[in-house]
Amino acid sequence: MSGSLEGKRGAGKQVLKNMISNFIYFFSNLIIGIFLVPFYIKSLGIENYALIPLITSIILYVTFITQSLNSSVLRFLTLDMQRNDFRKANKTFNTSFFGLLGVIALLTPFTIALIYYFPFFFEVPSDQIYEVTILLIGILITFFIKTLGSVFGVSLFAYNRLDLQKYIDLFNLLCRVGLTVVFFKLLHPNLIFVSLAYVIGSLIYLIGTVYFSKRISPFFSVDLKDFEYTQFKDITKMSTWLLVVELGTLLFTQAELILVNILFGTVAGGEYAIVLIWSSMTMNMSGIFAGVFAPVIYAHYAKGQFARVVSTVSLVIKMIGISMAPIIGCIFVFAPQLLSIWLGPEYARLTLLMRIIIIHLILNLSTQPLSAVNAAYNKAKIPGVVTLFLGILNILLAMYLSIYTSLGYYGIAISGAIFLTIKNSLFVPWYACKLMGITLKTLAKPMLQGPVLIIPVLIVASMLNHYFVLSTFIHIILVCVIISILYMIGIWYYALTVSEKGMINSVLSSRLHKSKVL
Repeated sequence: MSGSLEGKRGAGKQVLKNMISNFIYFFSNLIIGIFLVPFYIKSLGIENYALIPLITSIILYVTFITQSLNSSVLRFLTLDMQRNDFRKANKTFNTSFFGLLGVIALLTPFTIALIYYFPFFFEVPSDQIYEVTILLIGILITFFIKTLGSVFGVSLFAYNRLDLQKYIDLFNLLCRVGLTVVFFKLLHPNLIFVSLAYVIGSLIYLIGTVYFSKRISPFFSVDLKDFEYTQFKDITKMSTWLLVVELGTLLFTQAELILVNILFGTVAGGEYAIVLIWSSMTMNMSGIFAGVFAPVIYAHYAKGQFARVVSTVSLVIKMIGISMAPIIGCIFVFAPQLLSIWLGPEYARLTLLMRIIIIHLILNLSTQPLSAVNAAYNKAKIPGVVTLFLGILNILLAMYLSIYTSLGYYGIAISGAIFLTIKNSLFVPWYACKLMGITLKTLAKPMLQGPVLIIPVLIVASMLNHYFVLSTFIHIILVCVIISILYMIGIWYYALTVSEKGMINSVLSSRLHKSKVL
């Protein structure tokens, strides 16, 4: 019995360590983003700043093949390592590593074409073509380096050492941003220096990931002899449908920024990118819970503990809804002050756009952990087809609303909200329930926690916004902290069950015990 208890404490301790490292990375990213965007706009101008998120969005379409392969590898390697089949794990590792090298080589002609034709499709001043080309090359190299590095990072995922991965990501972020600021201050603002900082940061990421991977799983060794074509076919069979899922997802998450740039120009693209930062921030924060518990879901599935898969998924969905309600509610209510204080009063006109993009996330983010269910059960075909189909419909409606109505780029945001809700809040939970053999009612209740709980947050925040003048970030943070404290007290007493309180206490108290880390 004690061994079981110690095992739970060890698991709880590692989950807490993963959560803490994720929050440290998230808040570091948030703080840096708050200061970096005005720095970029002031140094480069909004037109040049807009090219950075635009190029990042476009490159995701080039690298979505490698990303889908990585997702497939993640599943196979994690199951091998959870079952302690290290010989097979090493073969899977080498098959995926050399397979990805081959895919990157095949993608090279497409990347060259992208670099050449980019200025023809987007507004790039003639005197900026060289700088933009170097930026494009640098971010492409960055993505490919990080793709290879992530193969080594699978061992950290499989052994639930996400804390190490997040500290590597944090060091990469600090180096990239720090180098950019130093280059701008000591030399002069230039997109070429942004490109150089990206590449150096990705090399740091690769070195750090390889180092810790070797520490965690020393049995991994790069050896071409361990490449198995038949296994690569198995990996690519799953990744083919994950590729379709990835492409469909990109049609939701990245296409809107590309559409805005094509239809309305780089200035509008820069404005849209500014608002998307807050959407990405909320997605990243909810992703903390989904990411931290993904290895747990894989581990339960690998051991045949299917009831635990259901209970873990239900809990994480509820946690995401509960945690995101005060954040999304405060961003929605205080949007005009956030934009004015952050970038200047002239940007307060983006308030409506910000509210359209942010409010639907209270429902759509809670189903993030269900992607781990699809991967664990090796079922990606139907999600891939449906996601791609809805993504295409999203693009068509976005173009119609933008071109044939007076909505402008608001139409793109509205279309995204509609189809993301259809996908994430209707199809995704329905399909996951079919895989797990449960009724939709099992997931519906935790999914509705966020939409219900955000209502009192919106009411209280609106009242405080009406009676108090919030003219600084400190004022907004103070009000949000007060709202969050009152909210969490109410949640603890009225929204959590006895078993959920016990689970939280178990995780938190695990730091008080010396136990073996998984």
